[in-house]
Amino acid sequence: MTASLSGWVTGSNRIPFRNRFGIAADRPMSTSITLKNIPEPLYRRIRMAADRHHRSLNSEIIAQLEQALAPHPVDVEESLREARRLRKRYTGEPLTLDDIEAAIDRGRR
Repeated sequence: MTASLSGWVTGSNRIPFRNRFGIAADRPMSTSITLKNIPEPLYRRIRMAADRHHRSLNSEIIAQLEQALAPHPVDVEESLREARRLRKRYTGEPLTLDDIEAAIDRGRR
């Protein structure tokens, strides 16, 4: 898959324009992306999702990207509770840094 971007990018990501009254204003810049070589099964899934959500293909892709790239807040307290729960279940010898690095290296092979 390849993508090409077009658009006039400024430091503030805004472009100047004149509204219908001739008053200069800023507006958010819109950028275009062209996707090529999309696998047919993926294209069909996007098309089906667009139809299901009553969106154009372009709008569906934007919605999917926004959802996939949206920040997902982390509940620190819940993460700590889960880590502590898992630690209590572990009954083996304490792991050393060398043990952890060796396991990581085995997983990369």
